[in-house]
Amino acid sequence: MARQAQTPLLVLQPMVGIGDMVWHKPWLDEIISRHEMVLMAKPSAQAGAVMAEHPGLSIIPLHRAERGRKGRHDGIIGFFRMVLAMRQAKAGEIWILHRSWRYGAAAWLAGIPRRSGYGLGKQSWFLNEMKGLPASLKGAHPREAVARFTAEMGISPRDTQPSITVSRDEAQAAARLIAANIPAANIPAANIPDAEIGGDDRPLVILGVGAADAERRWSPARFAAMLDHLATHHRGGRFALCGSPAEQPIGQAVLDALSPETPRPMMVFDQPVRSVIALHHEAALYIGNDTSLINIAVAVGTPAIRVFASTLPVLNSPLIETILPDDPARMDIPGSIDDIQADTAAAMANHKLDRLT
Repeated sequence: MARQAQTPLLVLQPMVGIGDMVWHKPWLDEIISRHEMVLMAKPSAQAGAVMAEHPGLSIIPLHRAERGRKGRHDGIIGFFRMVLAMRQAKAGEIWILHRSWRYGAAAWLAGIPRRSGYGLGKQSWFLNEMKGLPASLKGAHPREAVARFTAEMGISPRDTQPSITVSRDEAQAAARLIAANIPAANIPAANIPDAEIGGDDRPLVILGVGAADAERRWSPARFAAMLDHLATHHRGGRFALCGSPAEQPIGQAVLDALSPETPRPMMVFDQPVRSVIALHHEAALYIGNDTSLINIAVAVGTPAIRVFASTLPVLNSPLIETILPDDPARMDIPGSIDDIQADTAAAMANHKLDRLT
C-alpha cells in the first residue's frame, strides 16, 4: 500500500524497553529508507540511541506509563496532551504499532487523515486505512505483529535481524574505557595513551546482571560463581558487569559474592546508552539475563548466552544460545531461573572463548 502524500508519516511504537525498540528496528530502518518518518516513542525505549544512525529522525516523546510510573499522557487530561503531541508531527498518516484503542482515538482527534494500526479491538473504530491484523495474531510476538502489519503497508526488510551501527569514534571511546579497566586500575579513561588503545587482544566478556522482571534475574550468587569459574579458566581475562544505574546494587551483590582470588570486574552501570552499545560492539561475548543488553549485543554482532526460565517473548537469533531449566515444568515459576547452575553457563562460555584464544 504506497503512500502518495508528501506530509510526514508518524509511526507510534509505544513499547517501554530498549530491547523493544531494538526488536522493531529492522522495520523502522526500512520505513525511514522510504518515507519521511517521525517516531513517537517512550523515553525509556531510548529511541535516540537505538536509531542514532538516522540523525535527521524526529522523535516525539510518548509519556505514558513506564514500568508502573504514570506519565503526563496518562489519564483524561493526559489523553488530550497526547492528542496535541501527535498534532506536532503535522503528519498526513499514522501507523500505530500497537493494539490500544487510545492511540487510535488520539490520532483521530489529532486530525491525522490516514490512520492504520494493529486494530484487534476497539482501535479499529478509529482507523480508516489498514484497519487491523487478523484476530489470530492477538497475543503474537511483537516482531511477528510488526512484520505482518508493515508487509501490508508494503514494507518488508530483507534482513529482520536487528543491526546497530557503531562509529569509529564510539568504538575507540569504548576501547579507551575498557583499557582504563574501571574500577580495578582506577585510571581515568581520558588519561589512557592512544598507543595503548586496542593493544590488548584479550576477549572482553560482558555479564548482564539485571532485568526488568524478577523471574528473569539470575541471582548474584550464580553470577559470582560463574565468574569465579571463568576467571580460573581464563586467567587475566577481562570481564564487565553491566546494567542500568538502578541495577548497580545487583552488580555490587555479585562483587560481594566473588571469591577473593577472582579479579574484580569492570562495573558499567553509569554509562550513556550509546557507550554501552559501543562496549558490546567491542566485547567477544555477552552472558546473562534476557534484558535490553542481550538485544544490543546481537544488534552489534556479539554472540550471547541467555540464562532464561520464562515463556515471555524474546529475540531469537543465530547469535544467541539459551540455557533453560532442565525441568520444563519449572518454567515461569518464581526462582526457577536459579535451577540453572553456574558451571553449566561457565562451560558453555568457556567453549566459546576457547575458540577465540
